[in-house]
Amino acid sequence: MPRYPVAVVHVEDVEADVRRGIALLGGIERYVRPGALVLIKVNMFSRATPESARVTHPAVVLAVAKMCRQVGAQVKIIERSPHYDYILQDYPELAQVAELVAIEDLEQRLKYLPGAKSLVDQIPWTTLVDECDVFINIPGLRTHALTKLSNGMKNLMGLMPEETTRYIHHYGLDGSICDLNAYRPSDLVITEALYTLEGNFPSEGTPVKTDLITVADNVVAADLLAAKIVGLDPKEIFYLQEAIARGMGPAGLEEIELLGDDLDEILKQFTIEPAPRDPELYKGNFTLYIEHACDSCRQALAGGLLAASHRPELAEMKGISIIAGYQDQPPAVGNDRVLIYGNCAYRYRHLGHYEPGCPPLAYQVIKGLTALKRQTIRPAMCSIAWREASIESVLPHIAQAGYLGVELWGPHIERYLQEGGSLSSLAALLEEHALQVPMISTYFDLINEPEESLSRAKRYIEYAQALEAPLIRVFTGGGDSDQAPVSTWRAVVKGLREICRLGLDHQIGFALETHRGHLHDTTESTLKLIRQVGAQNLWVNLDIFNLFTKGEDPLQALKRLFPWVRILHLKNGLRQGEKWQSGIPLAKGAMDYGSFLQALSESNYGGYVSIEWFGEDPAQAAQEELAYLQEHLENLEVRK
Repeated sequence: MPRYPVAVVHVEDVEADVRRGIALLGGIERYVRPGALVLIKVNMFSRATPESARVTHPAVVLAVAKMCRQVGAQVKIIERSPHYDYILQDYPELAQVAELVAIEDLEQRLKYLPGAKSLVDQIPWTTLVDECDVFINIPGLRTHALTKLSNGMKNLMGLMPEETTRYIHHYGLDGSICDLNAYRPSDLVITEALYTLEGNFPSEGTPVKTDLITVADNVVAADLLAAKIVGLDPKEIFYLQEAIARGMGPAGLEEIELLGDDLDEILKQFTIEPAPRDPELYKGNFTLYIEHACDSCRQALAGGLLAASHRPELAEMKGISIIAGYQDQPPAVGNDRVLIYGNCAYRYRHLGHYEPGCPPLAYQVIKGLTALKRQTIRPAMCSIAWREASIESVLPHIAQAGYLGVELWGPHIERYLQEGGSLSSLAALLEEHALQVPMISTYFDLINEPEESLSRAKRYIEYAQALEAPLIRVFTGGGDSDQAPVSTWRAVVKGLREICRLGLDHQIGFALETHRGHLHDTTESTLKLIRQVGAQNLWVNLDIFNLFTKGEDPLQALKRLFPWVRILHLKNGLRQGEKWQSGIPLAKGAMDYGSFLQALSESNYGGYVSIEWFGEDPAQAAQEELAYLQEHLENLEVRK
């Protein structure tokens, strides 16, 4: 029976004890040769302090890097996210002995992992991992809400750029972890447990001072011993059992030869609290349909529900059903809002909000519950209703009527500044009336005035920053979409890309208002424009009545545009021959706002709806329109 050596070291002096641990396996020269390229994979993807136990302790990394350099090797430290500046601020020497590399800053190539059983499709991969001569794995020791244990094998998930680690959860977490380790075995594994993180990581967790490191040259052996240290049965850790079945390391602790300090004596000094496993303990007001869910989904769900129970806005939710695992028959969820959790429940995704994964991340419970939580709709009034008035005189009317926001019309701002006002004084006026600015409405013509539009965008971005407005309204020009030639589309797309790029630098978004006379005059053309521009800060100001007058179904338009809607314009009108009469209350116009507002509430929209009034007595209309919204929107937030 083969024996796998693992050194156990109680740490008093980090550098000396790291050297002692490696010496017990034959010394660093056994693994590292002069001139070798050594890649040290740390666990530093979180912006956290070393004492938090959420990152590999830099003192251990520094000791290993110095040893490799003394042999004559080139050393690179690698992690997916570049948080070194924060984590290593007290360890400047590390940057002198090793190059700090962030995978997200490196060129990625799509690659198949030969022999993969779960992660079978191409994944982003950096060639540096393949080119290095020695691969040293220095994980931090933690309990974990999904895998029960996080140590050497799970640390290799950090070889993929941050967002693409989701692939692993889609393809199967345990099998994918094994695929990564089978493809790129660790030459040396140094488990850093100066502090060990116990409990519900990554959502939560508490550091425990354990003053321990282990050193192994087989990652399965390292993780089997790590399981013992935190008090877990390796037979309950699925990725370990799969790795054993693949022949990647020892079959159990009995095949490990312990060297160095007495582990049993060390373990008497502390106990580690495991991650939660039973979701029934944390279900609160939820109805769970999880009878056939696998242990992985149950564990992940337990971790997510525990974390959610610590958030008052989620812990108090009622009328929620959660489905995980296959079901003998479709659950009778009634009128409950439903969270469908995990790949095995995919067939029930039509019942509510679906979070994929095998298993999903524990935080996806919080993400899903937040999506199901009734969002508060916030009312605003467009200042354009008072075209000739000064903005100073307009704001009191809007505030006194009970609105939370004012959509500022561009000419109002320009006029205020021309008459001697400043952006800071306007911001003070808004604060005085406790009004937010969800959007500033100006005009662009990207066909006839492209340079002026670009100049205006720069000016209005400055206004938006000063007034804390997240959005600027966009008209593009170019005429109706069905009449516009290809050259017009190209010019508009080019112009939108330019102004969106300007806004992105300042975290300002642009909202296409669905409106006649522009390329965004229908649902289809608006979606086309968004797709062609491809800007992450291009959204939709859904003027639903404008689409209604084009013959569109408002409910279908809402459904299709909803992912991009960041604000809505609400107004109504009556048809008079070929024209539409404006200045008609929401309750009395041609469009049925009752059914539309009900659909808006059910869609869980949580942004601003802005009353746009083009009639007589805007102050009176402001009050009456808000009263109508209150009657039809249960989740409407107004001034008390």
